[in-house]
Amino acid sequence: TSATIEHRFDGSNCKPAVIGLPENVEPVKPEAGDYNYSGMHDHGTLPFPREGGEYAQLIGFVCEAKKASDHFLTKVIEKRSVSG
Repeated sequence: TSATIEHRFDGSNCKPAVIGLPENVEPVKPEAGDYNYSGMHDHGTLPFPREGGEYAQLIGFVCEAKKASDHFLTKVIEKRSVSG
């Protein structure tokens, strides 16, 4: 048997992502392979990114979709390991 689970991620249930650093967080050089915004580059600080807009909303949708997917897959794995 199979089931279809549908989630909708839109402006009614997802907040726009914060692109830059939270308030009162100092820029630091990131570790190799860390692609999060750190506010710092090899040659100094970076300008603050523009907040809000379509891309921030899209990133918010993707983050919420990932959380929902991780939650769902964790339940599937736990169920399989119990019934194993």
